[in-house]
Parts: sequence; C-alpha cells; structure tokens
Amino acid sequence: MKKLTSFLSIFSFLFLLLASVVNAQLNFYFVNVGMGNATYIELPNGQNALIDGGPSVKPIEAFLKSKNITHLDHVVLTHPHSDHYMGLKKVFKIATVSNFYDSKAENLSAKGDNNLRALAEAQGSVTHYPKIGEQLNWDPTVNIKVLNTCETDTPSKNNGEINNCSIVLKFTYAGQKVLLTADMEEPGERRVLSRFPASELQADVIQAGHHGSKTASSQPFLNAVRPRIAILSYGTDNKYGFPHYEVVSKLQAMNVLMYATNEQTQTLFLKPVSKSVRAAENAPQIQVKAYDANMPVFTDASYFAEEATAESANVSVEDAETVEVEMPSLTEVKKSMHGEKSRKSLEKLQHFSF
Repeated sequence: MKKLTSFLSIFSFLFLLLASVVNAQLNFYFVNVGMGNATYIELPNGQNALIDGGPSVKPIEAFLKSKNITHLDHVVLTHPHSDHYMGLKKVFKIATVSNFYDSKAENLSAKGDNNLRALAEAQGSVTHYPKIGEQLNWDPTVNIKVLNTCETDTPSKNNGEINNCSIVLKFTYAGQKVLLTADMEEPGERRVLSRFPASELQADVIQAGHHGSKTASSQPFLNAVRPRIAILSYGTDNKYGFPHYEVVSKLQAMNVLMYATNEQTQTLFLKPVSKSVRAAENAPQIQVKAYDANMPVFTDASYFAEEATAESANVSVEDAETVEVEMPSLTEVKKSMHGEKSRKSLEKLQHFSF
C-alpha cells in the first residue's frame, strides 16, 4: 500500500510538472499608456519584467493593480525620454524591483531620468548595463538577446542620439521571435544591420520603432526582420502624427498585421509547441488580442490632465521630450493619404478590436 501511495505521489508530481511545462507561455502586454511605451512580460518560469513605464503615473499603475503585481523581477529603462520613464517612478514606489536595466545614455535636457536611477538605488535594486550581443538570463527557456544600447557614457541633449541608445531586445521562445525596438531610429537600425546577420534579426513580431515614426522602420531593417505582426504604441490624436503614413504603408505592403495600443492594451501570447506541429501549421502559435480587465482607456487628454496633479508637480518641465521637427497632425496625415485602401488601413490600425 505504501508503495502504491508513493507511486501515485510521484506520478502526480510528474503529471503536474509536465502540465506546467505544457501550459508555460511567454506573454507580452503592450500597455495602453497614451503617447508612450510600456511592455509587461510574463516569463514561462514565473518571473516577470516591465520594459519602460509610459509618460505618466495612472496608466501603468492601473495596469499593475489590475494584475495584482507588487513585485517585478526585471525593469528596463530603454532610454531616458519621459514618455518611457515617467511611469517607472511610480512603479518603484508601489512595487519591489529586483533588477534594473539601463543604458549609459543621460538626457541633459531632463532631470527625471536621474531621479529614477536614484529611486532604483534607494530601493536596493541591482543595476545592470547590458552589452550588445549579451544574453539576458531571465529564463532558461527564453533566449533574450541585446541588439542595441549605448555601452559607454553618452550625455546628450540630442533626441535622435538618445533614441539610438535604446536598449533593443529580441526574445526567442519555442521557435517564436519577438523584437522590441523601443525608439531606435534609422541610424541605430543601420548599426544593428552592420553588427548582426539578417538571420539573427528575423522576428515574427516587431514593436515598431519610435511609435511608428517615419524616422524608424527603414525598409532595409524591415526586410531583415520580415515581421508578420507589428505592434504600434502611440496615443490617439498625438501631436507628432504617429504612426506616420510612410510606416503604415511599408507594413501594409509587406502584408504585416498591425495592432495599436491607443485604445486598449494588446496582449501577445506565445505557446510552446512541438516542431512537428509548427511545421505542419507553417506558423508560430501567436495570439494577439485586447487585454480585458476593466481597464480604463487612457487618452492624451487624461495624460496631460494628470501632469498638473500634485503627483507630478515636482517634475521639471525639462523632462518633456523636445520635438525638433514639426510633425503633421493625425488628421493631416489622413488627408495626405492616397487611395481607399490606405485610408482603411489606418482606420483599422486606430480602432482595431480583436
């Protein structure tokens, strides 16, 4: 009887272990934070990560609370612009953070990036400065490769130079690949193309660079990546005109499915599947759909209203990213489009609901 009980215990343990492996997923949440970036990641081994925090406090705080998150294993500041780091200040106040990843870029036009670094240090988070080509040891089943960053001290007031210091990460899990390019622009893309063969850049999913700006997503870079799905993170009716028609047109010409964060958080679930199943279906097991947890919709109006609150009153106006080039409004971009197909493409991008 004892042998039978022991056998059943071992069998139950192995069954649960196998079930956990089978059900393990790599989940990405491209959070609706208005005109900015924030990506929350659930790793198959149970750890989690947050890449950037958006331009303000409320959206990322609401998202984390909706998932009852009080601890983050990894937090990444891709580069020191306020639409990526402002929300992270709140994150360090409402959650414990084990590891903080930073580039060597310093925004001389702002104070908020150094304030954030001070928060990480005060909490006792371990700060890392990843190297190009480095593999991040977050989960033994997920290959996470650093494709771009600034490895040496880079103090600058130039937005383009700061954008091209962005930490760019490529995730590979069970043969499925996701590329997060932050705000890297064409000069950074050229550097990446010169450092890595196209085979190392190919990805099924890309988060389009710099919110869909025409300063990123160059044709040679897109040709190397060959994405099937593109995520565009931007705010509705933003003053920059993101996403730009030039980028939407390129992606459309490549038959890339486009998903936007301006009206909802988008989720991307990668499931482990066997090579035989993947070969039979000739496609990775990728699902993209809207995240539904009674999340409020954050528009640019709610973001700007929040910036006047006491929570943000001590933030220098210098933290706002300076726009060096006058961008057309979204309405003007629509008017400049030619052809019914292009107009419908942008309408779908703005109002897509899975």
